[in-house]
Amino acid sequence: MSKSLKAALLLVVFVIVIVASRHIIHPNASTVTTTSTTTSTTTSTSTTTSTLATTACGGSDFTAVDDGGEGAAGTVFNAITLTKTSAGSCNVQGFPEMVYQTKQGSVVALTTSHFSTLSGFLFPIAQANAPAHRLVMTQGATVSFSYEFNDRSSATCANVQNLNVTFRPGAAGTPVTLMGNGVTICGGAVTVSPFYSGHAN
Repeated sequence: MSKSLKAALLLVVFVIVIVASRHIIHPNASTVTTTSTTTSTTTSTSTTTSTLATTACGGSDFTAVDDGGEGAAGTVFNAITLTKTSAGSCNVQGFPEMVYQTKQGSVVALTTSHFSTLSGFLFPIAQANAPAHRLVMTQGATVSFSYEFNDRSSATCANVQNLNVTFRPGAAGTPVTLMGNGVTICGGAVTVSPFYSGHAN
């Protein structure tokens, strides 16, 4: 065999060995392509603003009724409930102002003080003993207040048949006719609670 033929055979054998070894080492070699997807999310934020009524209520916005009361040993607790009859909303805050009148409409001079923890008593209606706070009133809503007085005393007494309730000094009021023959207030003093939400009884 010639040298050139031997060389050719050796080259063929070498190529066969190289190809075979690659298949043995990597029998299942494959190429994997990975695709990355980026998703962008936009978040929308909605803000809702709640606006409370800023207009103070007036006497013409309400009608009022006497809820009566209870008492013992000369101390009487009465309550008044007012119902908003006007449209829209307004706010009530603090203590009522009251004008006291006889059956004939004459003004009775009485001193009205605001209830506090130092008043020396508690109203039988729990809400009447709470601190004053702002109430937003809509049509049909009710607001009440309680008042305390003495009806048995050696001091001067006066009969009160009508009240005129106002929400701030000098404003127009809401008239109230008291039950029966009204109330007898002795000693010239009345203590009122703050306004509180709802019906008095």
